Order: sequence, then structure tokens, then C-alpha cells
Amino acid sequence: MNAIGATPRAAPTAIAAPAAALAAAGFYVLRQRRTKKKEEERLRTEVETAEAALDQSQQGFDTMIDVLHRATAIMEYVSVHGTHALEKWRVNLPPEPRCWESLGHERQDRYKEFLTVAGCLFAVSSINVSALLTAKPDALREVDKAIDETLRYADKTIKSIV
Repeated sequence: MNAIGATPRAAPTAIAAPAAALAAAGFYVLRQRRTKKKEEERLRTEVETAEAALDQSQQGFDTMIDVLHRATAIMEYVSVHGTHALEKWRVNLPPEPRCWESLGHERQDRYKEFLTVAGCLFAVSSINVSALLTAKPDALREVDKAIDETLRYADKTIKSIV
């Protein structure tokens, strides 16, 4: 024992333990900061991905609304005008039973026109509008273009016949 009453080896141990604890605490805080920063980056990436998907979905939704309005207008046109044209045609048909030849050339052509209208209605009603919601931007443009061509053709064809 020395004059102060402490052993000479106790002093370095008393200093080393708190220093080690401080170093461990500093390492822990540094690690927590890195973990938090990585988590923030991961969350930021997820939010950006979700925002991009939402924007893409909105574009598809807007396109879908436009397609539905146009398709509805075509179907309403046929509903009103097509029904009148069909009734006029039926009134002039020969009595049943009918054979194709008894219709004559003009009535046969009119029948074929009604089949064309029915085909146009089928094409319009078969448009996969839900695909617009999930299509990627490039695919959305292609799908929209194809749908636009279908709707334009159907509208033009139906209005020229009915």
C-alpha cells in the first residue's frame, strides 16, 4: 500500500472501465444513427415507388374514364337509333317462315349491316378497361391507341349504317 491508501494498480483500471463504456456507448449511438439513416432511405425509396405507381394508376384511370364515356355514347346511339332502324326493317319483312332468298338483295344487305353494327357493339363492349389501370406508361399509350382506333371505327361505322 502506498501513502494514500490505494493500490497502484487500481488507478488504470478505474480509468479504463469508464473509457470502454464511453467507447461502447459511442459505437452504439453511431450504429443507431447509421441504422436510422438506412431505414429513412429505404422508406423514402418505398414512398417514391408508391408515388410513381399512383401517378401511373391515375393516368390509366383518366384514360379509362375517357374510354367509358366514349363507349357509353356509342352504345346509347345504337340503343336509340338502332332500335328504330331495326323496327322499320322488320316491318317490311315477308311473313314467316322466311328463307334468305325471300329477303331480296336490299333486305339481305340491311341484315348484313345490322350484323356489322352488332359486331361493332361487341368490339366496344369487349374493351378491357381494367387493363388501363395496371398498364405501364409505354403499354398504356399502345393500349389507348388501339382502343381509340376501335372506338373511332365503331362510331363511324355505326353512324354510317344506322
